[in-house]
Amino acid sequence: MDIFNQYKSLLGVEVLRSLRDIFDENKEEREVIYLSTIIKDLDYLEQAINKVQYPHPRYYLDYANLLIEEIKSDKAIEVLKSIDPKLIKHLSDFIKWKKLLIQALTEEGRKKEAIHECIESFKFSPNAHFYRAYIEIEGESTGDVNLFVEIAQKRGVEYYISFLSEISRFDLIENYIVNASSDALAHLVEIFRGPTIRSLSSELYKQGYALPAVLLRRCLIENSINLSQSKYYSYAVSDLKKSIDYSIDVKNNTILSDTQTYLSFLYEKHKRKTALWPLMIEKIKGISIGPEGICYERG
Repeated sequence: MDIFNQYKSLLGVEVLRSLRDIFDENKEEREVIYLSTIIKDLDYLEQAINKVQYPHPRYYLDYANLLIEEIKSDKAIEVLKSIDPKLIKHLSDFIKWKKLLIQALTEEGRKKEAIHECIESFKFSPNAHFYRAYIEIEGESTGDVNLFVEIAQKRGVEYYISFLSEISRFDLIENYIVNASSDALAHLVEIFRGPTIRSLSSELYKQGYALPAVLLRRCLIENSINLSQSKYYSYAVSDLKKSIDYSIDVKNNTILSDTQTYLSFLYEKHKRKTALWPLMIEKIKGISIGPEGICYERG
């Protein structure tokens, strides 16, 4: 379809229509459906899909999308509701399917049904789009964000944190991180991996949540060091530097150890990793190691 779309403006609708008819004569069902979609021939498209013995769900999704574009949302609803859920094998297809159905229901003024689809779809796939669609229908002032937060939380921490991040509820993310055990935070790093956790830490700090930002960085430090490969030590050093910088803005803290205490703990635990500490001293101003151990003086 991408190739045909690229040449649509060059070839024109009539040329594509003729090409479609040639494909039809040769029983090339997929090409017929693609071209009928591109030239927006709704009647021909419906007939072509009905001829296919085992039509792909995306045929119906593209058809429904075209119906909505042509202001035939009532027909689009029929098409979308006729799709057998068992045929939806990919999450991307499920999300597109439900997005289109919610849009069509909304355009037809069927508000309660659209809201129901938003909630049920979110239960299956906690995608922030379904929440935003819900808020667009229900309204910011009357919408129940807690309902969606609870659904995401029940699905698991990866869904919970991802959803909260997408809707910028950094207060709830802070609450989770501050109250989580060290094992739970380590699991968080394991689920999301370093780059995502670093981005989350940076965003938390940017939004004024320095404490959870530091806790995440410290968890990343441990994760990189525990890999026991010197190639990862540069990540540990970078995260340590960030954690030190972020800690300056931590206020009313009762759970976070100061930088000197944390470094002493880290050094005692990993002092045998000889490739790590010269790198720390080189890259982070104020760190030194002597007979009495590691010392940090803020510059």
